[in-house]
Order: sequence, then C-alpha cells, then structure tokens
Amino acid sequence: MRHAAAWLIAVGTLIALEGAALAGPWYYEWSCSGACAPGQLAISGREGPFASRADCEYARDHDSRENDFVAPGSLGGLDFCAEDTTAVPAPVMSSASSSSTPAPKAHRSELELGVAFGPGWSATSEGGAVTRGSMTVGLEADTHYGRDAGGGSVQLGLYRTQLEAPMLGTEARSFYILPISIGLALTPKIAGGASWSLHPDLGASVGGFFQFGCSGCAGAVFSETLTFGYTLKAGVDLYFARDTGVSLDVLMPRWQVGNPSAGNLMLESPSWMLRLSLINRPDL
Repeated sequence: MRHAAAWLIAVGTLIALEGAALAGPWYYEWSCSGACAPGQLAISGREGPFASRADCEYARDHDSRENDFVAPGSLGGLDFCAEDTTAVPAPVMSSASSSSTPAPKAHRSELELGVAFGPGWSATSEGGAVTRGSMTVGLEADTHYGRDAGGGSVQLGLYRTQLEAPMLGTEARSFYILPISIGLALTPKIAGGASWSLHPDLGASVGGFFQFGCSGCAGAVFSETLTFGYTLKAGVDLYFARDTGVSLDVLMPRWQVGNPSAGNLMLESPSWMLRLSLINRPDL
C-alpha cells in the first residue's frame, strides 16, 4: 500500500501521454468484397486527409462500415491510420472545420453501470485471529475514455460489507466503502456482426477509498478515512446493439487499512468480486 500513491501518479501520467502525432496528412484505407459490393468484385477507398493521428483514429473508430464489412457474406475491413509521407502535403481538415470528424483528443467510449457482490471484508485482530463478514455488495460506475479498443478509465463505487470481530461485539457491523479509481482498460473487438460485437474487458486501476458508516466501532482503524489500493479486472462485454450491451467482470481488489495491534484491527477487502453491468456507449 505504501507505493499506491506512486502507482496512481504513474497511471495518470500514462493516460496523459496518450496523444497523437500532429504531423500529417493522415489517412486510412478500406476495402470489402462479397455482399458489401453488389455487382462488383470488390470496393475500396481512402478517407482523409486528417490533421492528426487522433483525428484520423477517431473517424476510423466511428466508421459504421467497420461492422458492415465483417457481416455474414462480406469480407473486408478498415486499415490502420497512416501518415502520407510521399505525397505533396495537401490541405488537411482540422477538428474545428470538419463536420464529419469533430474528434476531441479523448472521448467517452463506453459507460458501465453495474451491481457487484462477493465475500465480506476480513478483520485481523491482535495475535492474527481473522474473522470475515458474510457478504459485500455495491454499485459501481466504470467509464472508459479514448479509443473503442481501449484507453483510460475512471471508476466510482459505493459498497456495503459486514464486519465481524470480537472487539466489535456479538453482532455483525455494517461498513461502507466509497472507492474512486483511475486506470487503463483494454476492450478490443474479437467477434461481431452488423449489430452485435464481443469484446474482452481487461483493466487495472489505482485510487483511494473512503470508509464510513461503522458508527461506534472500536479501533483506530475507523478513524483512517482515506486509504489507497488497486484493483484488477477481467471479463467480457457483449453488445447486442451498436450502443447497448451487458458486461460480466471478475474484480480483484487489493485494499487494506489499519493494523492488527492491541485495540485495533486490520481490514482487508475480499480477493474477488463479480460485477454485472449494463453498457452504453455514445452514438457512433
């Protein structure tokens, strides 16, 4: 936990470094054969020029032909953005003047709103005795920024868990946690059709959590209102429409606060939780 603050700064720096080369002009090419090219052997074309790689990739990520070209009966796709270094520089479209590519440098690629549940938090007392509550449940919003295949992420949650320990009395006590984290997410498309797609959902985030709600609980740990930690995530996103879907993720939080000393407790998050979410992404 001592290095969590440094991790937080490092991840934030990585996200801030995500940018685009400003040299240009930039283009991307496309081609398709089959059902997408009726009466022709194949169709192809080139989109651009764009003022920067960011503008080009934004337009490519939001090109509706991406799904059409891999629909049943079609074979094709969109090439990666590339800088044209051989042609005489041509006037390029800026994000201010192009009506087809407004292209902010970073855009919200998806929003996940979910319910998470898993084992309860554990409490370790002096001498190493460990007790664990019955369950942890909560709500979490997970927002992704950047490219549709991946980028930065921000998580905000609210969790309730049950704490049990001899020094807390005979009854389980309610304990609330509000985590706020930033990190990286990887969600590339691995399969899909005209109106559906399947994506792995991998991520790592660091941040802090606020604890509250354990009124009258004994121990210095309950006065430590802010603590740092990290969370890993692995799951799958299934879009059953172009902008709507569901996500199932395994969360692996690593949160710890306090210490097992006389008159005190060390509280630790469960090693895993499941989160079921509804997904929405902006109009493409």
